[in-house]
Amino acid sequence: MLKKVSIILLLATFLTFLGYELSQDVSFEVLKVLSPTEVVVDINKNGVEDDDETFCLNDVQSFSTKLTGDQLELAKKIKISEDDAIGLGFLAQEFAKEHLAQKSVKLKLKKSPCTSCVPADIYVDHQNYQSVLLNSGLAFSSGRSSALFNKNLQKARRLNLKIFNNKSHKYHKLSCKYGKLAHCQRTQNLANSAW
Repeated sequence: MLKKVSIILLLATFLTFLGYELSQDVSFEVLKVLSPTEVVVDINKNGVEDDDETFCLNDVQSFSTKLTGDQLELAKKIKISEDDAIGLGFLAQEFAKEHLAQKSVKLKLKKSPCTSCVPADIYVDHQNYQSVLLNSGLAFSSGRSSALFNKNLQKARRLNLKIFNNKSHKYHKLSCKYGKLAHCQRTQNLANSAW
């Protein structure tokens, strides 16, 4: 019983400290961009990724290069192919890295039942990143996107994306089941290189 009380007290102290830190006008560095809507932020200011430092946008959907079930449903809903969704995910990932990687951000926590991350508004360069992402046409809110969506879709279709298996050093088509199964793989744009 004493052990449980100690854990609860320690957790409450941490959450109080986190709330205080986030209520201050303090900036934190983005350590890693996990997806266009999810980042690891160095709230402990120790330069190390911790489990409690993953923050995500609330009520925003975007594609990534490794499609989840929700992203596949979104692709079907807006009537695009899986390859198109991965292409849009590639563009969205690059957009997120350009706008967030190694940048200082401010966070405003949101209330949500999300369990895999802490929902927050993310501010970078005095702008709400969620608004910037939505306005780019690379994200959806309530199933709707900006007018730039079709332009981004055409751009994604012109990319020469392939799955690269880091272990076997082989390229696969986006639809190749063996490329998708590889644990050590990444999506690459080969538009400017021959293979």
